[in-house]
Amino acid sequence: MKKWLWLIAFMFLCACASSKDDVAKYYPELIPEETGHYTLVSIGDNVVWEDLEEKGARNVNPIINRDSVEGFNKSYPQIEVKSAPAYLLFNQDGLALKTTSFEEVVKLLNNEER
Repeated sequence: MKKWLWLIAFMFLCACASSKDDVAKYYPELIPEETGHYTLVSIGDNVVWEDLEEKGARNVNPIINRDSVEGFNKSYPQIEVKSAPAYLLFNQDGLALKTTSFEEVVKLLNNEER
């Protein structure tokens, strides 16, 4: 009986120790394919590659632009965005940043590249 309890406890700890957050589990399409890169989701703002490149941020691929908060929340209810503009950065582990400031996005990206 003790062996089963230890086995169950071990399996529970292994499941809890996963480095990926729930967003990565629910929406793997938002996770970048390459380690060290980010997926940027922009809601209510049309971000293009040149916007990031002129500010020195190059480790984003892909960029996903969505028009409305309502449409985004319908597609991704686990994330819940409240207002636009909103910017979400995803890395290999899941949601890395959720903000309403494009400058915060650039700051995080530039700090990661150094």
